[in-house]
Amino acid sequence: MKKCFSTHGFIIFNVEEISTHGGSLRIYVKDVKNNEFLVNSSVERIIKKEIECGLTDISTYTNFGEKIKKIKKQLRNFLI
Repeated sequence: MKKCFSTHGFIIFNVEEISTHGGSLRIYVKDVKNNEFLVNSSVERIIKKEIECGLTDISTYTNFGEKIKKIKKQLRNFLI
């Protein structure tokens, strides 16, 4: 999200973790032209958490996709 917003001239200045739907993020952004803002420490904390969980690595998503295919196959075989 940070890269997407910055490409269009916005900066993420605050993030809240929301417990709904198994965990969601509420992201607050501002136009970079308005330079009167403070970036909350929550932004770096969430980015660090994402890096630690491997969410910035494409292999995380590739592996997840493979696991889903395996589960689908197992479920289909079970139902048959």
